[in-house]
Amino acid sequence: MKQSITLTQWNELGGKEKEKLFEWSKNCKSYQEEISEGDYDPYVVILNIGQMIEFLDEQKLGCEDERYEIWRVDTNNLMILWKGELCDILWEAVKEVLDSKE
Repeated sequence: MKQSITLTQWNELGGKEKEKLFEWSKNCKSYQEEISEGDYDPYVVILNIGQMIEFLDEQKLGCEDERYEIWRVDTNNLMILWKGELCDILWEAVKEVLDSKE
């Protein structure tokens, strides 16, 4: 199972979205603990599944819908129903939230 986004996925974000996520990551305890354990690029935020769930939870978005065995993420402009890699689903939701926060 895929555990985190890739550098390619990070680069899907525009400059504003990267900055928003970078600012959020500075206050994310789990992210700060992770980067303190090894080498990292301070201008790249590679989120794992837990951190994406934490981000979406803070936005009051996302839940597992056991009735249909899918992951459902509701954002302002999009409802994602997906039966694939949870990491990819969460990343799409994170991008949508970042894009909607002007």
